[in-house]
Amino acid sequence: MGASKYKHEHDLEHSLHQLLHRVYHNSFQHSLPHPVYASMGMGKRRRTAGPEGMDRTQLVNMMREQTLLEQIIRQVQHNFLRLRTMYVIDQLAAEFKDPLIVSHWNAFNSPTQSCVKINIVTQGYDSALRTKLVIHIFERTLKCICRDGKIMTMSFEPQELRNLILCQISQHNMAALQGLAKYTGWTVLSSEQNIGTGTIEPLGNASTVMLASPSGNKVIGVHSGPHQRVSVFVSSSPRPDFYPSTVVSEQRWEHLGSVWQEVRHDRMEGRNFLNKMELLMAALTA
Repeated sequence: MGASKYKHEHDLEHSLHQLLHRVYHNSFQHSLPHPVYASMGMGKRRRTAGPEGMDRTQLVNMMREQTLLEQIIRQVQHNFLRLRTMYVIDQLAAEFKDPLIVSHWNAFNSPTQSCVKINIVTQGYDSALRTKLVIHIFERTLKCICRDGKIMTMSFEPQELRNLILCQISQHNMAALQGLAKYTGWTVLSSEQNIGTGTIEPLGNASTVMLASPSGNKVIGVHSGPHQRVSVFVSSSPRPDFYPSTVVSEQRWEHLGSVWQEVRHDRMEGRNFLNKMELLMAALTA
């Protein structure tokens, strides 16, 4: 392999040096008491005797401990999985600017276990909601602790971690919108994280939120999925297209919600999704 293609891993080299130092220290340092004139390490006769040169206790301890090769393989596997996890998180952080994905890596890690804390926030609306994830990285698995306390165990496949973060982004948008509605005086009519109607998501479930204005004459419906864009719909009451007929003559039926009209929020003014929704709610309230 050429020098240009080889990437030196200083942290892996440091952990392997620590492992070798511990192995050499345990091999030449015997527990007290022992005679000061004893030879360093095992004697020649016991070394050539093979299994007969050790007692039963020593053999059992050797079976319990991992070999040097197994410990090196575990550290290399963990280092590879940690780099892959770091790449997936950085790729999503560069891909999504709304909301922002901020990762904090723990500086105190073991050679076979690391920890990263992920914060999903919307710029300018940090006080509304901050979604937090904690991911523990082992040799071949990942353990994620979500904001609601759920614990998920994933394999070393990067697509599983990507799908989990995408689902958390979708749920963050819906939860942050509900928090923003409370600040602006709107009422949350319904909220569903796993909706069973509409377009089926390739992975994960879509979520919806319905909000009512303070006067009750406007209703906003928001649909969000992990792999689909956010859809916003508006309904007004009384119906502007209500006309009495011989069958429906009472005026009270005009207070039923009108047909849902989709809002092109991608063309609205605002720096992010919550800012656009705040401007929309302000326009519908006025």
